[in-house]
Amino acid sequence: MSSRRSHSKRQVMKGKLSSVGEEDSSNQSTGSLHGHHHGLSPPLKVDLKKEYTRFCKLYSSEPLEIVSTPLERASFGRDPTIVDLKGRGLRGVDCIALGKILASDAPISHLNLSDCLLLPQGFEALLDGLAKNSRLHTLELRGNNIQGTMTCVLAKLLKINSFLKRLLLEWNCLGTTKDSFTLFCSSLAVNTGLEVLDLRNNQLNAEAAIELATALHKNKSIRNLDLRWNSIGVAGAKAIWDALRTNFSLQNIQLCGNFIPDEIVCYIEQCLQHQQEREKMMEEYASRTNILTRQLQKTEKEYKHELETMVSVFDAEETELKNALDSATDLARDFENKLRSESSRTHLLSNQVENLKASLVCAAEKEETLRKALDLKEDHTEHLESLFKEEVQKLKSIHESQLSLCQDEVIALKEDGKQMANKINMLEDHLKAKVKDCQLLEDSLEAFKLTNTELRRNFEEKIKNERDKWSNWRSEQESAEQYEIRQLETELKHIQSTMMDHIRHVEKAKVDAENKIRQLEVTVVTAKSQSETELSRTRSKLKEEHDAIIEDYRKQLNQLKEDKEKLEGDIERLSCQLLKLESDKGSLTRQNDSFRKQISHLEEQLASMSEKEKYEAELEQLNKLVEKLETDKTTLLKTNESLRSQNLILEKQLSEKDSAIFASLNRARTEVKELTELLATPKL
Repeated sequence: MSSRRSHSKRQVMKGKLSSVGEEDSSNQSTGSLHGHHHGLSPPLKVDLKKEYTRFCKLYSSEPLEIVSTPLERASFGRDPTIVDLKGRGLRGVDCIALGKILASDAPISHLNLSDCLLLPQGFEALLDGLAKNSRLHTLELRGNNIQGTMTCVLAKLLKINSFLKRLLLEWNCLGTTKDSFTLFCSSLAVNTGLEVLDLRNNQLNAEAAIELATALHKNKSIRNLDLRWNSIGVAGAKAIWDALRTNFSLQNIQLCGNFIPDEIVCYIEQCLQHQQEREKMMEEYASRTNILTRQLQKTEKEYKHELETMVSVFDAEETELKNALDSATDLARDFENKLRSESSRTHLLSNQVENLKASLVCAAEKEETLRKALDLKEDHTEHLESLFKEEVQKLKSIHESQLSLCQDEVIALKEDGKQMANKINMLEDHLKAKVKDCQLLEDSLEAFKLTNTELRRNFEEKIKNERDKWSNWRSEQESAEQYEIRQLETELKHIQSTMMDHIRHVEKAKVDAENKIRQLEVTVVTAKSQSETELSRTRSKLKEEHDAIIEDYRKQLNQLKEDKEKLEGDIERLSCQLLKLESDKGSLTRQNDSFRKQISHLEEQLASMSEKEKYEAELEQLNKLVEKLETDKTTLLKTNESLRSQNLILEKQLSEKDSAIFASLNRARTEVKELTELLATPKL
């Protein structure tokens, strides 16, 4: 039973060890798999210039030196993983050749294609090859006027390739077409490898920023995002702010030159700082957990090694005890076989003794029959002697001879009986000797059994001692392990307490910040209510002032309109007077002309007539009338000119007043709009 228990315990210990070994092997296998998955094959030397010329000849075009020299420099330089083609002006064939080179998984990790004037077809061929490359980590596409279909091709690349880490797209036009940029953002949401994205000067508006924020809700790989010098505005900043609530991987974002208030920018920077602190805490926690897991694995390995050594010791002792038991069982079997053989021999001897006893009984019976026969013969002889004394005498010699024969037979039979008795005695002695041997064998067997029981007792005592030692060692080991586990637990508790304290401190800071935010919200609400009341008051005041100003301006406008109407009536009246005066002037000029004609006619007649003096007097009167009419005409012209100048001055004054009124109205409207925008934008 004790051997079975030890065997079952050993099997349990072996099962535990096998489970621990399987876990270690599984961990090692998973680690090796991860290492194999993450590890890349070392880069091979490739002659990029040769490949470029080969593809150019394949497409029946001459290779360009401005492209082949950087490729040659990259192939045989110190850093063969960087290809700089900045400002080279690539053709479609060059883009196709570069795409083929990249599709063959060339060892290029950094490709600079800034200011290369890429065409859409060549750009598509280049990115189709790049989609099959797993070594390129940085792609620079600054100043290539990427928009429309080129943006869709870029979105396709981001959807397929997850090895690209840095994508620099400064000075492009991604935000000009809405549909292509939404496709770009949807591909960015699915991408799992991109860490740095530069979108400076890409004409991104608020809608593009909202699409980018929806992509950031799902993307968990981008660390740095540059959105400087765009026009995302307050709405786009709010959308990015909302995205930062769910995206904890974004560590840095640049928002300068986007018409965003400083409060929103400060709050976004605070959110990013909180995320960085949280990531640092998580990294510290992960490093500490890794250290603890390593310590636990080390203790498990030591425990496993010690268990293996103990199991090997137990196995050796068990094999020794098994060998001793096997030898004892073999000896017992030999003794049992000997006992069986001796018992079979004794059984045969007992059978022989019984046979001899039976033969002795038969001999005794024969002897008794012979004695009876002798007695009968003696009686018969006596009777014969009595009856036939004569005959006895006669036959005495015969009888004596017969008697001697009978005596000889009896002596022979006696000797045979003595011999048989000796044989029986011999057999009994032999039997007694055999019985003694059997007793000796039984005594030796009992002694062997006693020794076997003593050996078993000693073995059980040894097993008990070993079990006690094992239990003591196990208790010591368990106590040591428990002590180590307690130390680890205390360390864990200390770490957890520090983490909890830190978390409590953070939560306290969070609660304080929330209280401050609530206080600020209360103050904001109170300030908002006060500002709303003040704004309502200012609105009412401004409305009253505006209404008063408008009424004043309306009154002034009405007065000016009335003055204008009066002036227009005066002008019309004066124009009518002018027209009348001009008509009178025309009539007077006609009359003057007619009078002059008459005067000339009269002068002609006066030259012929004698009454010349009368006509001269009448002519003088007519000349005076003409002069008077001319003076009236000049005065009328002067008054007309003065009225016209007054009309122009009044029109200028009216236009100035109208412009001043419209400017004041526009100012009032802009002030009202600014106040409404200030009220509409919530204070952060």
